[in-house]
Order: sequence, then structure tokens, then C-alpha cells
Amino acid sequence: MTKMHADEFEVDISLVQRLLAKQFPSWAKLPLKPVLSAGTDNALYRLGDEMVVRLPRIGWAVDTIEKECNWLPKLAAFLPFSIPAPLGKGVPTEDFPWPWAVYKWLEGHNPIVGHLSDPLLLTHDLVIFIQALQKVDLLHGPLSNRGVPLEEKALETQQALQQLEGMIDVQTVTPIWEKALQAPQWSKPPVWIHGDLSPGNLLIQNDRLSAVIDFGIMGIGDPACDLIIAWNLLPAEMRNTFRQALAVDDATWERGRGWALSNALIALPYYKNTNPVLANNARHVIQEVIEEDRHHLVFSFAPALPSQKNLLHSWFEQPHIKEWMHGVGLQSTLNGLEKFFHGESDTTYWIGYEKDIPFAFLITSPEGNNATTLDLFICDLNYLGKGIAVPMIREFLIRHFSHVKKILIDPEATNKRAIHVYQKAGFKIVGEFIASWHPVPHFQMELYMKDL
Repeated sequence: MTKMHADEFEVDISLVQRLLAKQFPSWAKLPLKPVLSAGTDNALYRLGDEMVVRLPRIGWAVDTIEKECNWLPKLAAFLPFSIPAPLGKGVPTEDFPWPWAVYKWLEGHNPIVGHLSDPLLLTHDLVIFIQALQKVDLLHGPLSNRGVPLEEKALETQQALQQLEGMIDVQTVTPIWEKALQAPQWSKPPVWIHGDLSPGNLLIQNDRLSAVIDFGIMGIGDPACDLIIAWNLLPAEMRNTFRQALAVDDATWERGRGWALSNALIALPYYKNTNPVLANNARHVIQEVIEEDRHHLVFSFAPALPSQKNLLHSWFEQPHIKEWMHGVGLQSTLNGLEKFFHGESDTTYWIGYEKDIPFAFLITSPEGNNATTLDLFICDLNYLGKGIAVPMIREFLIRHFSHVKKILIDPEATNKRAIHVYQKAGFKIVGEFIASWHPVPHFQMELYMKDL
């Protein structure tokens, strides 16, 4: 196994075989092979088909064996996904100075950043896991060293920033980190946290979360550190969905971003030459945080006003709008607007704002008691191609239609860009039809608000 730490204890297959022969002889003849992993604290060896041997690589990881063997069996009953199950705890020997353990093997593979087949489903599963963990009712849980105030990472993070001069945009990152440090501390009772939710500690099967592993930093404390998954794995357009589902307040979200950034800043100079997977994920997190700060958007939505008629008409004349709204469809929209301005329409015509800038046009109509139809356009050219349509749609629906069962939308089948955006927002194609107002194929798509 590749060394990642200067004072790492070297573990190889012959050592593991000797340990098994002495302490678990009934398992000693089972096949044994190294497990490729980007993990930094433990070496892993698959034992037979149903077990894995886990041995600390470094002194700071030694206490995690005792912690996991003690607490994981207790936690398992509270959690809706599989977690490691200790089967046997080994003791130190003259060959190996620390405790080690054998666990049940858990099937699945790590998710790959940027290649999630269904990020909405995975986001939903992560929310369920975190909510269940925070509700765990076990007394006298250990304090997690990531459940502490973020300011306890200030010195180490500042030292990492100094080491990263020339490697990343330190000038841009530093004020983002300092802003996170200014967020109010957690003032509520401590809750159970995993402490290291990251791609390498998740297992998925069929696009769904199947298990969460490596609970070495688990304990009780501030739940902000478990939000790091929003930046080290989830795509940007899923973050608001993740946050809304967990009902995270502004201060906790800011601390969560601070934990994600701090972990990445510290990891990058330390692992840049010894653990490319972890180093690349650290670079990803840093860039995601920078991009998020650079394109921080504050959306609001309000019904269109008669005084904005000229603005709307100028939007409708733009080629990228006229391509999809013309003829009978355009005339119907214009007629509908006039009725709306006179208070004679059930359809609502909205304008979306980024801060105070109008940039989007949205149309909603009730469809019975449980559904609403939606149509929309990004109208300001400065906002096209910026990846804001998905978060805008989600923000709009959550703010104004959380009471509705489902949302319907019907793009032309040839409008591939719109269909892609709607699918990323969570809409699914459920049918195809020929519209009377525009006799070309349209897709019928729907989104259930409970899934948002």
C-alpha cells in the first residue's frame, strides 16, 4: 500500500495473514487481498467474500477502532442505511502496535463526482441519512472533533493557505474562509454526526445510497460539518434542494461551507503527491466554493406589472425566445397578459429577479386542485448559459408552490436544451402529445413537489 504519511506504519498482506492466524485462526485460510481505497487513516483487506480487515495506518486513527466497535452496533438500529458491522476486534502484537478489527463487507461502489446518474435520488437519500443520524437518542456519545466551533480550525487552515500560494487563488479563497469564521456558532443541543461525509465514505448501488462507512470521526456536536457533502459530491444545482430538505439555517450553512473549504485547503498540500483522488476532490471543493461565491444569486419572484409591458414585449422579440414562442402561442401569451393585468385570468405571469435585476419570465396556471402548469424563459442574455435555470426553478417552486402536489410542463420534443434543464430540476417525461396550439410533438413532463 502507498505511504501517505511520513510516520505511517507499513502494512502488507503477510502482516495481516499473521495477525489473523494468531487471533482469528478460523478465518486465516480465507482468501485475502488489498482493497484499493483513497482512505487516509486505515489500510483495508478483503477477507473472503463477506468480511474486510481494517488496520490503522497512523497513530491518530488508532482510537477509531475502539470507538467504532463500541458505537456502531448501537447506531445501526437507528439508521436507515447499512453501516459497518464489527465482527471481531484484534489486539496489538509485536508485529503490529495497535488494535485492529474485522468488519462485515458492504457491497457497493463509491459515487464519482460529476458522474451521478440521478443526483436527486442520492440527495434525497443523504437527507434521510443525516436526519436519522441527528435524531439518534444515545446518551454519553463521544464528542466529535469536527463537531466543534469552526474557529478551532483557524490556525491549521491559515497555515494551509500559506502553503497553497501559487497552487490556488488564495486571494479569492481567504475572504470566503474568513466569512465562514464569522458565522454564529451552534447554540442548540449537540446532535450525532458522521463527521466525514465524502464520496469515499459512501457506497451506492443502482444510483441509490446503500451504505455509509468510516465512522472514525463520529460523535456529537455541531451538525454543520455533515453538510460538506454538498460541496465535495453534490452538483451545484442540488445544493439548495439538500439545504431546504434539511431546513438548514444561514449560520449553519455558512459553517458547513467553511468546514468543506477548510478540509479541502488542509488536504490539498498534504496529499497532493501521495493521494491523487483526495487531492483532486480537494481542488474540486475549492473551485466549487469559489464559483458559488462568484455567482451567488439571490432570486425573488413577483407577478408582472402593467408598467413592465414594454420590457416583456422586448423580451419576446429576442431570437432565442421567438424560436419557441411564436404564432398562436405568442398571441395567446399576449392576450393572457392583458387579461392578467385586468384581473381577469387564473394564469399568473411572473418576473424573476436576481437581486433587483429582472431576468426571467414565468407562467403558472392551476390544473385542478393538486397541480400547476409551468412555462418559463431566461430572458436577459447576460443570464444565459450560466447554469442558473435549475436553481431558479427549484427556488421558485419551493417558495410559491410547496402546497401543490405536482408541477406539469410541456416543452417541444425538439427543445433538447429545455428538456435537459427540466430533467436536472427533477421533472420526468411521462408522455408525448401533439399540441392544438402548435401541432408539433411535445413532451408531457411532471415533477412531484415531495421529491423536490
